[in-house]
Amino acid sequence: GVIMYAAFLFVAVFVGYAVGSAPIVSYHYGARNHAEVHNLYTKSLRLIGVVAVIMTAVSMLIIPYVAKIFVGYDAELLELTSHAFRVYGLSFLIMGFNVYGSSFFTALGDGVTSALISFLRTLLFQLAAVILLPMVLRIEGVWLAVTAAELAALVVTVYMFITKESVPLPERLNEKTKALPANCGRAPLFSVETVLYWPCCPDLIWQQRGGGHQWTRT
Repeated sequence: GVIMYAAFLFVAVFVGYAVGSAPIVSYHYGARNHAEVHNLYTKSLRLIGVVAVIMTAVSMLIIPYVAKIFVGYDAELLELTSHAFRVYGLSFLIMGFNVYGSSFFTALGDGVTSALISFLRTLLFQLAAVILLPMVLRIEGVWLAVTAAELAALVVTVYMFITKESVPLPERLNEKTKALPANCGRAPLFSVETVLYWPCCPDLIWQQRGGGHQWTRT
């Protein structure tokens, strides 16, 4: 309980940023500013990475003082809590990416992917880690369960970003796009009716024409 109360102080930073940035992502996605959507999530991931490292380092330093507020009456319990939180705190290095990933897909209107990430990281993976890790690491496995669950969820999050970004082009390309470079053989990030193909072919758009879709140059 003490660890969860203290951890919430740090988790709230990730949740706050993810929820606060979601309307901006939704706005640009709705306005078909897909280059800006790509720019937002790239910069957000970098920012989360920096904040995660800082927060993890800070948590290692201040946890004895935070834990003392709750269990300062027992020196042995205070030492155990401080150690457990330092192990638990490793999850801060990973957690922010999963929280943001879930929020990002919600902003894009992809509730299924968002719910999948949340379900896996908060229930399925944690339950599996709590059951399996203590068999190998004993009590340390309990403290590491959240970190292991977040790491497994991160794999899913990265996979979702990659698969959502890679949408095959139709077999019939517009005549103007036959001489495309090899790395332009995929549709753009989160493509819809009209989007910029960015960054390798910024002058291409994917448009709905005559009941179908085709690539054209701007």
